[in-house]
Amino acid sequence: MQGITATAALLVEGFLKTTLVLVPALLGAAACRRRPASFRHFLLSFALIGLLFLPLFRLLPGGWKTPLLPARPAAAVSSSAVFSSPPPAALSGASAAVSFLSVRDGSPSSRSGESAAGPSNAPTGGRAVPAAVSGAAGGFFPAHAAVFAWFAGFLFLLLKLAFGLVGAYRLTREGWEPGDRGWRILIARFLAVVPLRRGVRLKSHPEVAVPLTWGWRKPVVLIPVGADAWEEAERSAALFHELSHIKRADFLFLLLVRLSLAVFWWNPLCWLAYARLRKEQEIACDELVLRAGIKPSIYAAGLLAFRSSADFRGALADVARIGYAGVELAGAGGLTAPELAKVLSDLGLKCAGSHEGMDRLESDFSAVVDFQKEIGNSFVVIPWLAEERRKGAAGWIETAGKMTEIGHMLKEEGLQLCYHNHSFEFEKFDGQYGLDLLYANSGPDAVQAELDTYWVKHGGEDPIEYINRYAGRAPLIHIKDMAAGEDRAFAEIGEGILDMPGIFEAAKKAGSAWMIVEQDTCKRPPIESVKLSFDNIKKMGFA
Repeated sequence: MQGITATAALLVEGFLKTTLVLVPALLGAAACRRRPASFRHFLLSFALIGLLFLPLFRLLPGGWKTPLLPARPAAAVSSSAVFSSPPPAALSGASAAVSFLSVRDGSPSSRSGESAAGPSNAPTGGRAVPAAVSGAAGGFFPAHAAVFAWFAGFLFLLLKLAFGLVGAYRLTREGWEPGDRGWRILIARFLAVVPLRRGVRLKSHPEVAVPLTWGWRKPVVLIPVGADAWEEAERSAALFHELSHIKRADFLFLLLVRLSLAVFWWNPLCWLAYARLRKEQEIACDELVLRAGIKPSIYAAGLLAFRSSADFRGALADVARIGYAGVELAGAGGLTAPELAKVLSDLGLKCAGSHEGMDRLESDFSAVVDFQKEIGNSFVVIPWLAEERRKGAAGWIETAGKMTEIGHMLKEEGLQLCYHNHSFEFEKFDGQYGLDLLYANSGPDAVQAELDTYWVKHGGEDPIEYINRYAGRAPLIHIKDMAAGEDRAFAEIGEGILDMPGIFEAAKKAGSAWMIVEQDTCKRPPIESVKLSFDNIKKMGFA
């Protein structure tokens, strides 16, 4: 029993001490709800990392005693206590065996018991104490099983952490810097408000589904391959959030916390504190981003898009269940081209188009083409233009020429280039809108239109008139409604002020191949908005 008791006492002592550290931290974090999240994050981090230093208290003169626990059992009984009196000569050999094993092991073993017990008719000048013999044997396996269980958990969590770091290193090594210079401009804008002492590397990789950061001395921000196609608000939201992690040294704190979890995984309070810490960490970054000047509404919309992409396969499955025939992609959710092609095929969805930034089309054309062909896509859409590409009429005309070159190259590969508009294209230069300058100075077959009904209206024009204007050159239509009111919010199809039946009729006459439902921000869960739009389209008789 001594082995079991000693092990149990050690586990209870460890549990009690870790609990005495974690409970005040959890209660303190709960009591500081009105304080900044960074303060609550510090409390929880300090407690979890502090657990690693508990063994050092034993080196202090007084140690850290826990009077609530019973004293640990003394060492097992010695050989002199095994026999109550000196044995006769007939048992002297057995006595020697017991004495030898007792001194070596600290307690008599089961083999000692067999030797000491002897035959039932053995002389009884001295008697063996069965309890002393069997207790040590019974304690061996439970005590060692507990140690083995702890070590297995420790090793598993340590290996999991190591594999994660190796994976991040691999993504960094294999990744490439985004071609769009706008990313560097955003980093400079952040650093002007929140200075960093360490240089930041920015890499993109097809296996990255959502932005993430790793590294302390040489931090790296990893972004999805399709990130060049994001609008500026989405880029700012993602990049500023990740740079906030770097500013706060979250990677270093999290690394130490994960080491602490590996050691003290058997206390459930550790996992409770860890879950709360991760939540406070993200909120603390959000607070830092908002202090840097990002509007809350824009930032929230960007984060919503990233959370949705984290369950990319699930989102595609939801869209298929609602009844949509296809999807337009803005990134691949971390899937490779073959994986994405299989997911779409299994769900019965076609690829209606794919957004690719103009910079990537210029710098990595072959990779874009290979990916689009693999997933069965025919329409490559430039979703946004950096400001330096649209400065004045000359900027629009120059960009139109470059798009035409790209469009002809895509045509040779069996793909069609399109351009997706917002409302900044409805600024006039020499009496013409930027959007009209783009189409007037580009080849009709090389550069076609993906007209966005909301943004045409937001720019002050009639979506139906624009669909008619570019009939035969607008294979893709982004249909989205506009809510009534001065804020001109996004609305589900049929829930706003746009003439949706008229838009559908105009698109049909214009020969559009796909009518694509898009809603940038939603007042209800996104999948509910997508379903409501589909249901309303069915009621109109267009689905």
